[in-house]
Amino acid sequence: MSEHRQYKPPRLAERLLGWLLPEDQWQTPLGDFEEYYNEIAHEHGEGAARRWYGFQVIRLLPDRLYEKTVGGTSMLKNYLTTALRKARKQKGYVLVNLSGLAIGMACCLLLLLYVLDELSYDRHYAQAEDMYRVVLEQRSDRGTSRVAAVPTPMAATLVQLYPEVKTASRLSLITPVVGYQDHSFNETRFFLADSNFFDFFDIPLRRGDPQTALATPNGVVITEATARKYFGDADPIGNVLRVTVPRTYKVNFTEQDFVVTGIAAPMPSNTHFHFDFLASFATLQGHNEQAWMGGVVYTYVRLQEDASPSALEAHFPQLVLTYVGPYLQDRFGMSYDDFVASGRGHAFFLQPMKAIHFDATLDMEIEPSGSMTYVYLLSGIALLILLLSCANYINLTTARTFQQGLEISVRKVLGSQRGQLMRQFLTESFLLVVLALLLAAGLVAFALPGFNSLADKQLHLSDLWHGYFWIGLGGLVVFVSVLGGAYPAFFLSALRPVTGLKGYAWAGQRQSGLRNSLVVFQFVTSMILLTATLVIYHQKQYMVNKTLGFEKEQVVVIAGARLLVQLHRSF
Repeated sequence: MSEHRQYKPPRLAERLLGWLLPEDQWQTPLGDFEEYYNEIAHEHGEGAARRWYGFQVIRLLPDRLYEKTVGGTSMLKNYLTTALRKARKQKGYVLVNLSGLAIGMACCLLLLLYVLDELSYDRHYAQAEDMYRVVLEQRSDRGTSRVAAVPTPMAATLVQLYPEVKTASRLSLITPVVGYQDHSFNETRFFLADSNFFDFFDIPLRRGDPQTALATPNGVVITEATARKYFGDADPIGNVLRVTVPRTYKVNFTEQDFVVTGIAAPMPSNTHFHFDFLASFATLQGHNEQAWMGGVVYTYVRLQEDASPSALEAHFPQLVLTYVGPYLQDRFGMSYDDFVASGRGHAFFLQPMKAIHFDATLDMEIEPSGSMTYVYLLSGIALLILLLSCANYINLTTARTFQQGLEISVRKVLGSQRGQLMRQFLTESFLLVVLALLLAAGLVAFALPGFNSLADKQLHLSDLWHGYFWIGLGGLVVFVSVLGGAYPAFFLSALRPVTGLKGYAWAGQRQSGLRNSLVVFQFVTSMILLTATLVIYHQKQYMVNKTLGFEKEQVVVIAGARLLVQLHRSF
């Protein structure tokens, strides 16, 4: 029975040997090796056969590695030379293909820049994973609302009571009139901030000490742009700014002098708040520090690395009973049970820092929120544009089927193998895609200022240069190269020489079906995008030009009118 048994060589060694053997001699020698393997196994045992087979693999390895590396390099050089020669002979075809791919990839990169910017909001902080904002949910007879601001004493209470909270920092937004000498401006990005703001948010100071700049009352840190706005080229440090605020529960002053104690670097564009002024919270001297009702300040916490946010949130109901309840009783003579029985209530939650930008459910947000729907929509549009350019590329490639069929047939008659032809076509496609990508990068750099103005962004081409982007870019190049070169590489390379020399008429129906499908896809997708663009444009024009029932040019809106009484001396 053992004499008739068929032994199979080790699968891994057999695959390696198949790779080492010349491509045009693969089947016959591999079969011979298997016969010798069986003879040795029958005569000397399977162990001896395995040793012999492994020795053959090792023996062939040096010569074949040299041939596949040095020889492969020579073949690659030959592929590139052939591709460049074709490009010089077919300038019109290459120009149309190159321009179509470059424009499609440029549009795709512009939209990708926007999407990446939206997804990067508040992710640049060193400990962003552990940073949260405390938000308030208020229930009343008018319904439930979620507010981005919480009572003033929340930050100190959390740090004091819960070891999970490593540190906390507060911001309070006011809109004062800020004056220096004989000029003043209405400011909308004036914040009161705790002294640990710069350490908490990783914001460097260009001038001043970040540890003391906001530690004392009446200190203010301004940005470089604000310093030029108020002081020109003069040194702003130590100068005094007069701040006039409408009467509000947020602060306990209406006019106050602030001394410039530092110059801050600007906040990154991809963050949910931006400031021009940061005044010391110590200026309020304990104002509202015992008020546990309403949203007054934006409170941020940084948790310990091993802390659970859900475990911390589990303490919040008791915190409400401990602090909000007594405040209600003392201020309004109402117990918290009566407060809840009347249909009202208070609850606090943690909002991850990375989730702030896309959460549009909160009131009193500092800046407008983003929309994940737009991110998905623009990503889909970018993919459609890329597929359109690829479809155009494939259409142009299949239009040259007759010439390519003749070329493939002649090269096969001269001894070319199918694998060599596949690599040749894929190399040509890869080279064209890389050139299109370089051209697309130039188009993006040219169009970026206008795109930034349209999208109200501060995008830079350098925003793409990240490790994960290079991986994605490599995948994009391979995807487009394979998709664009798939038809000639995988279908035309299988053509029999005699068929190609006779005119390749048998493939006409296949080619026609593929091209018709791609053309339909191009037209349908283009019409959808154009129709959507026209609808959005006309809707915007309607909103801008709709008659409102009054003459807009004759109406004046005075911002901060409540300050007119306080500033009457200026008129």
